[in-house]
Amino acid sequence: MELLPEVSQKQTLVVGASQGIGLGFVQQLLEMPNIAQVFATYRSPERAAALLELANQAERLHCLPMDLTDEAQIATGLAQIQSAAN
Repeated sequence: MELLPEVSQKQTLVVGASQGIGLGFVQQLLEMPNIAQVFATYRSPERAAALLELANQAERLHCLPMDLTDEAQIATGLAQIQSAAN
């Protein structure tokens, strides 16, 4: 069974992608040719080392520092996503 078979050249957002399930989703999405860009959020650069290293290898991966309790960080992150997606 293929994940998101009907999706074609879409952008995706994974919140909490620094490790665990979130990082696993990012890795799976990057393997899918029908996903144009993957945006991944993280709170702590120290805990997101694997994600940030993956971004160095994957041009389609955009990592965004974002604490979902901070409205300013959310607004900044959304602006970055909109800019990159256009």
